[in-house]
Amino acid sequence: MEKTFKVLPPTMPNFVRFEKSVGLRQDGFQKDEGFDIANFTKEEAQDFAELMYRTFMEHWEKRKLKIGQK
Repeated sequence: MEKTFKVLPPTMPNFVRFEKSVGLRQDGFQKDEGFDIANFTKEEAQDFAELMYRTFMEHWEKRKLKIGQK
C-alpha cells in the first residue's frame, strides 16, 4: 500500500517573544507580551528567519538522535 500526502507549512507567528528582566510579583504573569513582526525591518525579518531555521535544524537533529536510540 502506498500513501501520499501534502505537507502543510508551519504556522507563522504574528508576534515574537523576547527576553526581559523579571518584573515585580504584583505585576502578575504577562503571557501575551510580544513584538509585532510587522515592525521588523527587512534585515530583522531575515535575521529572525535564520533563527527559525537554525532552531528547527537543532530540534530535528536532537529528535533524530532520540528516535534512533529506541
